[in-house]
Amino acid sequence: MISKYTDGVFTKIEEIYGVVLPLEFKKVYRDLEQLPIGWHNWADFSRENTDYLKKQMKEVMGEIMDEIGDIEWNDNWGECPNTIHEVHHFIKSKMKSAPNLMPIVGHRYIACAPTAVSPVFSIVRSEIIYYSASLTDFLKGKTITQETALTDLTQISFWSEIAQ
Repeated sequence: MISKYTDGVFTKIEEIYGVVLPLEFKKVYRDLEQLPIGWHNWADFSRENTDYLKKQMKEVMGEIMDEIGDIEWNDNWGECPNTIHEVHHFIKSKMKSAPNLMPIVGHRYIACAPTAVSPVFSIVRSEIIYYSASLTDFLKGKTITQETALTDLTQISFWSEIAQ
């Protein structure tokens, strides 16, 4: 049995990791009787666990940044700059203002955005896809299908713009 996720626990998570927890994260974790196998325990405030989770959050951003050249320009950003340097500079600035990513399990992440629904992204280096329409769906094993229109999913600044 895991520690009960309460408002106090959520506040501590936000303080320790410098994030704003999505509403769906709070609802899903509050309702869990026990964590699914492999899911990160955000209520474990041991130094070892908090250091590990901070490292995971930092590493995913670093891996994406290392492969910034593989990120395709999104037409919603306007006209693509003329040089690779300008493109990379623009994408880096978008990334810096993007919501933090929280690892849930393996290479599945949610963005720390104040949304009612938190889509789950699968992220492996610069390969970023919508994996599940919501954390609730993910918990139930529901994933995105090819018939799913990405525009129908909750849009998260930057992450939705580069997700396929």
